[in-house]
Amino acid sequence: MDRELHAKALDWLKARRADIVADISRLVSIRSVADYNDPPYPMGSGCKRVLDEALRLGEERGFIARNYEEYCGSLCLKDEGPFIGFWGHLDVVPEGADWEIAKPYEPIERDGFLVGRGVADNKGPTVGTMYVIRCLNELGVPLKHNLKLFLGIDEEHGMKDAEYYASHYESPDFTLVADSGYPVSYGEKGIISVDLWSEGRLSDTVVSIAGGVASNVVPAEASCVLKRVPSVEQAIAKLPQSISAVNDGDTVILTAHGTAAHSAGPDKGVNAIWLIMRALVDTHALSPEDEAILAFPARVNDTTDGKGVGIDASDEMSGALTCSGTMAALKDGRVKLHLNIRYPVTADGADLTRRIAAYALANRFALDNATDSKPAYYPRESPVVDALTAVYNDIAGKDSKPFVMSGGTYARKIPRAVGYGPGGFDAPQVDWLNPGHGGVHGPDEVLHIDSLIQAMAVLAMGVVEADRMV
Repeated sequence: MDRELHAKALDWLKARRADIVADISRLVSIRSVADYNDPPYPMGSGCKRVLDEALRLGEERGFIARNYEEYCGSLCLKDEGPFIGFWGHLDVVPEGADWEIAKPYEPIERDGFLVGRGVADNKGPTVGTMYVIRCLNELGVPLKHNLKLFLGIDEEHGMKDAEYYASHYESPDFTLVADSGYPVSYGEKGIISVDLWSEGRLSDTVVSIAGGVASNVVPAEASCVLKRVPSVEQAIAKLPQSISAVNDGDTVILTAHGTAAHSAGPDKGVNAIWLIMRALVDTHALSPEDEAILAFPARVNDTTDGKGVGIDASDEMSGALTCSGTMAALKDGRVKLHLNIRYPVTADGADLTRRIAAYALANRFALDNATDSKPAYYPRESPVVDALTAVYNDIAGKDSKPFVMSGGTYARKIPRAVGYGPGGFDAPQVDWLNPGHGGVHGPDEVLHIDSLIQAMAVLAMGVVEADRMV
C-alpha cells in the first residue's frame, strides 16, 4: 500500500470535514422512509425528495448526476466505462420513539458526533464516498476505471431500486458497498420475511395489539389495549417493570418498553413485542383460550435462534440463524406476528420457509407474505478480497479477517460486489447516550465524524488496490 498516498488522502478528507458534516446534515434533514403506496414515485415522495437533493448536491460538487427513472441515481466525474461502482442508500428506517439528544430529522453535532436518523445508516457513508471520489480525482491518482456512486432509496424496505438498476443497466466491473464493516464482507446471510396469522380469534377482551416500525428493527415499544375485566385488573399488579399500564375509561393501555436494535443482531435489543405477549400469557390476564393463541407468538420470541419455529441452524462460514418477531398487529380478532429471519449461506431458504409453515400450522397459525432474499457470496479466494483486507489491516494495525455478515446490503443485489466499511474504527465513549441509544435503527443514531473520515481514507486506498486487480 502507498502510505504517502494514504496520508495525502487522509489530510484531504480532514480538510473538508466541515463540508462533509454539512452535506450529511442536509440529507439527514429529509425524512426518507420508503413507501410503495405513495404515488407517483416508486419509493414515495420522501425518497423522491432525498434523491433529488442528493443529485443536486452532487452537481454542486462537480459531479455528473443521473436519475434512473426515480428508482435510484448516480454521481460520477466521467460518465464512461469501465467503472468501479459504489452503492449507498439514502432511505432510512422509521424514526421510532424515545429520541432524547436530537430530533430525528434535525441533526446536531455533539462532541464530535452527528446525531440524527440515517447519519450512520447510510447517508453519512454515502456522502463520505462522494468525497472519496473527489479526493482521488483531485490528488491526480491514475486509475484505469472511472468511479461511479449509485444512490439507492429502497435498501431498508425491499431493494427494488437495485433490482431495477441491475435488470435495466450494465453493472460496474466491481462494486464496493460502504454499509457494513471492515475488512471485507464477502457474503451475507439470506433474509426471510413472513407473516404468521392465528387461525383462532381472540375474545373481545383484547381491543388491539400493536408493535414494531419495520421488519428489520427489533421494536423498542409495543402496546395492547384490554377491556377492564376482573382478570385484567388482577393481572395489572403482576406486570413487570418494563410494562406500564394506563387506565382509559373502560379499557387499560399496556405499553411495553424494550430496547431497539437491528434485526441482524437481535440479541443486542430487548423485543417489546415479546415483553408484552409474554406478560399477557404469564400474568393470566386473559382467558385460557386467548392465552393458548398468544402462547405461540410469545414462545417464538423467547429466543432469537429460530427454535420457536423449528428452524435453528448454523454453519462455520456465517454462524447461527437469527429469528425475531419484529411487528405485531390484531385484525378481526386474529393475531399477526411478522418474522425477520437471517439464515446461513449454506441453508436453503425454501426449505426453511416450508418448515416454518409446518411448525406454525401445528400451532394453529398460518404463514402468509413470505419473501426470501437469497444469500450473497463473493468468492473468498479472490485476490481482491485479500488485497482489500490487507489495506484495512495495514492502516488500522489489526489482523481482522474477511467475514459473512448478518445484515443485508446492496451487495446481494448487484453483481461482483462486496461490503467494505465504514465500521472498524473505535469511537470514543460518551456519557450522554443512554443504553439502547446511538445505534443504527435505534433512537439517537450517531456517527463519529473522525471515524468516518478515517474509514473513507481506507476506502480510497481500497479503490486503488481494486483498480489494479479487477
